[in-house]
Amino acid sequence: MSTGERFIIHINVADFAVAVERMVDARLRARPVVIAPQGAARGAVYDMSEEAYQSGVRKGMPLGRALCRCPDAVVMAPHPERYERGMRLLLRHARPYAPRVEMTDHQGHLFLDLTGTGRLWGAPHDVAARIRRAVRADMGVAPVWSVAPSKLVAK
Repeated sequence: MSTGERFIIHINVADFAVAVERMVDARLRARPVVIAPQGAARGAVYDMSEEAYQSGVRKGMPLGRALCRCPDAVVMAPHPERYERGMRLLLRHARPYAPRVEMTDHQGHLFLDLTGTGRLWGAPHDVAARIRRAVRADMGVAPVWSVAPSKLVAK
């Protein structure tokens, strides 16, 4: 690792809202889940599980259409305060390793700038793997990660 080289880690918890809801209620695991305002057929899908995605449900889709494509889905109202707490947990695992951590939204995405921290923490790939293991142990979700010289390439 040369001293001038940049290292940006992108950490992503897929279907973050669903992952947080599954942390709260284990009965939701391995079931199709749709996060959308309840009681409004025209309400838009906020997030969905992989199972619902495989049935054709997409973010922004009207709830009525989503339920036609995935009639056995569990529909849950969004809980932004839960997602914020989930992001704080994720941040708690990332902050010790990087002087700069950027949260782009409350949807499970973080960027860590590890430039110049190699002697302190080791290779960026090792740091990312350590964070992934810690998040998996603490939160029960396994984020995916990538390392690149810029945020654009890391994402």
